[in-house]
Amino acid sequence: MSNINLYKSMNFSEDVNKAICNLAKEHKEILCIYKIGLSLENTPILAINLGLGKKKILINATHHARELINTILLLDQIQYIVNLYETNASVKDISIRELLNDITFVFVPLVNPDGADLVLNGISSVSNQYINMFSLKREFFESWKSNIRGVDLNRNYPTRYP
Repeated sequence: MSNINLYKSMNFSEDVNKAICNLAKEHKEILCIYKIGLSLENTPILAINLGLGKKKILINATHHARELINTILLLDQIQYIVNLYETNASVKDISIRELLNDITFVFVPLVNPDGADLVLNGISSVSNQYINMFSLKREFFESWKSNIRGVDLNRNYPTRYP
């Protein structure tokens, strides 16, 4: 990911987006990135398509702000699959090239960029618009799960699952 150390990043969402862009530039043949939206703090939320197939599989990470490692692991997995593709490798007798001609993985590595930045940098990462919210009136945010408005994104999908 072109010398961006996400394990030591203090501008996590910005560095993740840079890493995604670098990865896509290095592997244009098989990767395509695009913006799927903006966070409440106007950080672009990027998606990565890996593959050329019509069938799509969605994989995302870091719904919960404190689960930053998932974003890093997902980017590592993308790099791993790209390397397999570029070396024409197979896994368990499945050609990765053939697989990616049939399937497109759609990755969203950082669903909650504002929350992730809050966990790493505390209240200093929050704009004035959200800084006075009741849910942000604390000193430490290591256990924070929600977005910048206090919404647990993982609990906000229109399903009928109990």
